[in-house]
Amino acid sequence: MIIGLINPDYIKFVEDSNAKVIAFCIVMPSLSQALKKANGKLFPFGWLHLLWAQKHSDEVLFYLIGVLPEYQNKGITAVIMKEFHESFTANGVKTCIRTPELEENHSIHNLWKPFNATIHKRRATFIKYL
Repeated sequence: MIIGLINPDYIKFVEDSNAKVIAFCIVMPSLSQALKKANGKLFPFGWLHLLWAQKHSDEVLFYLIGVLPEYQNKGITAVIMKEFHESFTANGVKTCIRTPELEENHSIHNLWKPFNATIHKRRATFIKYL
């Protein structure tokens, strides 16, 4: 259902020499400004704002990134980020937002270290055993 809203420039795959997918990353344009303009309603004309934001949003959200374990720490993410940099520059993207990550996921935190990322939201889940 959501795949139709993703700009094809924002889906990247890396294959090995055997045409086996070893890494992928999915990024989506931010639709928050479009939803604000549409007052949260798709009809009668709110869907036009969403279609426009699909191609012209200057903010994107990183949803998924995955690399097979045997290819991690070998520069695959650098290849993906280089390709995204080219796509973002061509599409006028100025801001990238990461979706929620587990605090224990040190590999993803290390991925973002060179970008001097700023944390502006924290989320927490608490468990109460009954």
